[in-house]
Amino acid sequence: MEERAGSLRYLPQLDGLRALAVAFVLWHHLSRGLWTTAWLAWGWFGVRLFFVLSGFLITRILVRERERVLAEEITRKEALVNFYARRSLRIFPVYYTYVLIDTIIRMVVFHQDCPALGWYLVYVQNFGFAAGLPAVNLHLWTLAVEEQFYWFWPLVVLFLPARHLKRAIVAMI
Repeated sequence: MEERAGSLRYLPQLDGLRALAVAFVLWHHLSRGLWTTAWLAWGWFGVRLFFVLSGFLITRILVRERERVLAEEITRKEALVNFYARRSLRIFPVYYTYVLIDTIIRMVVFHQDCPALGWYLVYVQNFGFAAGLPAVNLHLWTLAVEEQFYWFWPLVVLFLPARHLKRAIVAMI
């Protein structure tokens, strides 16, 4: 496989970790009620593993972009715009289509109100759940956490002085 200059190498071993994370989450949901022993509830481990993988991959992309900024290939503004555009194009269409279809079905078919819709539209439903809003589409809380990470982490990686960056990255783990 030919790589263009500045591109990041594909890491196939991460696919194995993703599969493991999926297996843990599926096990958690499919085995509910079968086990009373807490150590068998591996779903949370799977979710955390997804977060760590995502954080690693996003940080890797951002560190490469930081290197491009320092080499004066692009500006910080261009790096941010590129990052946010890629993330938005990857996640927003599917997410908002799902939320729209779900909302229409809830309102038209089941005649339900959607009091938490605003929280979902701006990816803060995890705070809504904590505040006691009705829990619909609970599974989307992980996307809210990821999106919140995507909003602040690029600013940290691209603007934090180099002497503090390694500490910040380690602290995020």
